Amino acid sequence: PAQYFNTKVSDISADRVKPCSEGRMVNPLYMDRIMNITSDPDGFEAAPGGGWYAKCTDGWWYSPACRSNTSTCVVWTTGGDGWLIEDMMQKAIKFNMPVAVMISLSWSSYVSNIVDFDVLFYGWAPDITHARAGHRPLEVLFPPYDALAHSRGDRTHMRQEIETHPYA
Repeated sequence: PAQYFNTKVSDISADRVKPCSEGRMVNPLYMDRIMNITSDPDGFEAAPGGGWYAKCTDGWWYSPACRSNTSTCVVWTTGGDGWLIEDMMQKAIKFNMPVAVMISLSWSSYVSNIVDFDVLFYGWAPDITHARAGHRPLEVLFPPYDALAHSRGDRTHMRQEIETHPYA
């Protein structure tokens, strides 16, 4: 997959990446869910108060598929505190996806990381941010939504679609 994406981890400067010590990568509520569903003991470390933290370096978590050679990773970014980061991390482990996961430092860096680099990213609809930036994002498809698996913390499938209606 890296051959289809021009951006490498080394192309994105540290001032665009949220530190590992902030956000969901150090929140056992989210990381425990990953460890309960998948098996990646090298990608996580015990949290001081119990549970798990993502084992990341300089704001990056590397999936098992590219951990030994990070130049083969495809960059995936999200914003906020790590919107749906646990979903991508579970998928990357289960489906052997060579992904380097990072949280963009701010809303503006999230948008500029998507505009300036050839990366995968968390997005949602309806949202005009990407259209304004000149993007027509493509959806990466996974197995269909599974309500039972989802209730158990398994995020290795598509999210449930929610129909939206314009009221304006």
